[in-house]
Amino acid sequence: MAGSVQLNKHFGIQGEALIRLSDFQQNQQHEFHIGADIPINKHITITPVGYGYFLNYVYGGLPAAVQQNEHRLWQQIVYKTDIKRVHLNLRFRAEEDWREHKVKNKEGLYHIQDYTFKPRLRPRFLLNIALNRPTMDTDKVIYLSMWQEMYIAVGPKVTYHLPEENRAYIGLGYKPVKWVQVTLGYMHQLIIRSNGTQAESNHTLVAQAILTPKIHGKKQKK
Repeated sequence: MAGSVQLNKHFGIQGEALIRLSDFQQNQQHEFHIGADIPINKHITITPVGYGYFLNYVYGGLPAAVQQNEHRLWQQIVYKTDIKRVHLNLRFRAEEDWREHKVKNKEGLYHIQDYTFKPRLRPRFLLNIALNRPTMDTDKVIYLSMWQEMYIAVGPKVTYHLPEENRAYIGLGYKPVKWVQVTLGYMHQLIIRSNGTQAESNHTLVAQAILTPKIHGKKQKK
């Protein structure tokens, strides 16, 4: 579930709650985040601050030894435009990540010793293409949705300055009214481990509802 509420023409709030399953059955990640939006014009919106909490489960072919959850702060700028049937959305996010560092005690149980800090960049390219309407900016639209996002670690502690993760998605969506979208699709996740020699491939089914209501309107003239 994702959405944003435009409170007035100068400010809005966005939020998201996601459940991801690896290979369509195994818990991969539960994600919750919220951010403050400032529209610059009809094409550009900036988020000066956002916060996210992530539950990272033990999954995949190269699993971690123990669940290590994360706190994240992030900032982003989004450019969006419509060209006939196509809606284009370009997002560039800077992210500061604090991941739990757990160690095993004498009893064999893991506990949080400290947090590992890692900044990274996340560029994303998204296209929605209307299939049964001449534009995406209307009601009752069936559309094809595609996006790709890279995770690029930055900072002095990075050994391999290459994307550490790539996510590619394709799916179908339906837009019953302008402020409601539902999508179902497939995401492929490629993770490059920090040693630069091991890679993991995950297949994920993604179902999502996106709500973007506006609760302000033009004042009527008396």
